[in-house]
Parts: sequence; C-alpha cells; structure tokens
Amino acid sequence: MGKFDQCEIFKEASLAKRKFKPIIIILFFILVFDIGSGIQGILCIPFISKWAFELLPTIDETMANGSFAEIFSLAAKMPPYVMIPTLFTTVATTIVSIIYVTKIERRSLASMGFFKKKLPMGYPLGYLIGGMIMILSALVCLIFKGIEIVGGKINYLIILYFLGYIVQGMSEEVLCRGFFLVSLKKSMKNKHATLIAVLISSLAFALLHSVNPGMTLLAMFNLFLSGLFFAFLMLRFDNLWVPCAAHSAWNFFQGHVLGSQVSGLESQSSFLISKQVGNKLFHGGSFGFEGSLAIMIVLIIGIALLVVIPKNMNKGGTN
Repeated sequence: MGKFDQCEIFKEASLAKRKFKPIIIILFFILVFDIGSGIQGILCIPFISKWAFELLPTIDETMANGSFAEIFSLAAKMPPYVMIPTLFTTVATTIVSIIYVTKIERRSLASMGFFKKKLPMGYPLGYLIGGMIMILSALVCLIFKGIEIVGGKINYLIILYFLGYIVQGMSEEVLCRGFFLVSLKKSMKNKHATLIAVLISSLAFALLHSVNPGMTLLAMFNLFLSGLFFAFLMLRFDNLWVPCAAHSAWNFFQGHVLGSQVSGLESQSSFLISKQVGNKLFHGGSFGFEGSLAIMIVLIIGIALLVVIPKNMNKGGTN
C-alpha cells in the first residue's frame, strides 16, 4: 500500500482542521448514511405509498398463504415510477456527506477526490472501466453457459435510468470512498492505515446492500470485492471521478444494457436480456451478476491489476 500513501487525496486530507478517532468516524458514517437515507425516504413517500397501495391485494394473499419470503421478494419488482425517483433522491446522501466533510471535519472537496482538472479524463475513463467489467462478467457467464443473451426492449425510460445511475453511483462513492475511506485513513497512525481503511470501507459498502432481495453469501463477498475494486480505482487514479463513473456504468450496464438484476432489483427497459439457463453460481440467481462466480473472477483480476500496475503520481496542478 506504500505507493498509495502519497496520493494527492491523502495530502489534501491531512490539512483537515478537525480530526477524530476511528470509532468516531465510524459513528459519523452511520449517522450520515441514516440522515441521507431518511431524507431520501421522505422524498420518495408519495411514490412508495402509491406502490404499497397497489400491492395490498398481493400482500394479503401471500400473508394468507404464510409465504413471507414472497412478500420480501416483491421489493425486487420495484416499478419504474418508484425506482427512478429512488435513484435520483440518493443525491441526499451525497449532499449530507459533503456537508459533513466540509463543515465537521473541515477538509476540502479535493480531499474527497474531486479534482477539477481530472474530471474531463477521469469520468469517461471510469465509465469505460465500469462498462467493461460488466461485459467481461457477462462473457464469463456465457462461457460457462450460465446465461443466454436475447433481445431486449427499450423505451424513453432508458434515459432516466442512465441519468439516475449517474446520481446513485456517485452517492455511494462519495459516502464510502470520498468520505469514509479517506476519513478513516487520516484518523489512524498505523503504517497499514491505508489498507485498513480500504478493508473497513469495503466491508461497510457490502453491508449497506445486505438486505437487498436475493442476497447470498457469494453476493455479499462479491460486493466486498467490488468495494475493494472501487477503492483501488480511487487510489490508483488519485481522484473520485473514476470510481463514481465506474460505479454508475457498472449498474447501468448490468441492468439496462445486459438486462440482469441490479443488486437483486429487476431491470426495466434494457437493450439486451440475460436469460438465466445454467448453474446459479454462474448467473447469480435473483441477485444478478453481482451474485455470480463470473464477476468474482473478473473482480479479483481487476483488483490485482490495479494493485500491481505501477502508479505514476501526478505532480501539482491537480485542483
């Protein structure tokens, strides 16, 4: 981790006016997440209420049959009029995270990885990386006969999903990497502080998805790996634009280019459909590609490359 310790992000973070112990940072992380999620929930009340009213007959029937697992699985079939506002309202978490970092820790946006000069190259590169990860995962699924690719069906909603995932992908990266990883790292004096921060923030990232429909142990492990992958993207390219874009492309390509579930949520409007035909281990079941051995293989290779490839640190002029 030595080559990552000198990142410009960490240098900026060292200028913070306030510093806290690791346990306090963890508590602040939980608080920021809860406040952001609470605001998001309030904003989505009209849409969720409409959906809940429509689901009442189905819920009553499944409860009468004692099938509580089926009730939980209904969350995977979130309609577009709920899913799209849910994506856009994740901006609440981004805003709360930035307020915490700039007003409580009193560190700069650059210390979160937001370098203006790195945006024009960083974001397109990140989006390309995220899309390729999903395409490679689909190819592995195809090789092991876990899926068949069939024609999909798109409509105007594809544009709203594309924009929505830009907002949503950024929100999780700002929270877990720009805020939590960096704050944890600067709160520790341990020589392995960077590695510890990467591991803890990646575990937290996985746990944030632990109640998603279709969750399995393999899916949870893959989410942890994806957290590592996004963390090393940030450290390798020394900015947050790359993982923000990669995360957004990851979700959009998974759900609306390849037509798989996105963290257990069924996709609406996709260029292609990944029809599950083989072993669950190679298509991820109801959780989608993220719950498969295919993406585990691709992520392990990706993480290894990010760690091993030499890193040329940028010299000045990054703001």
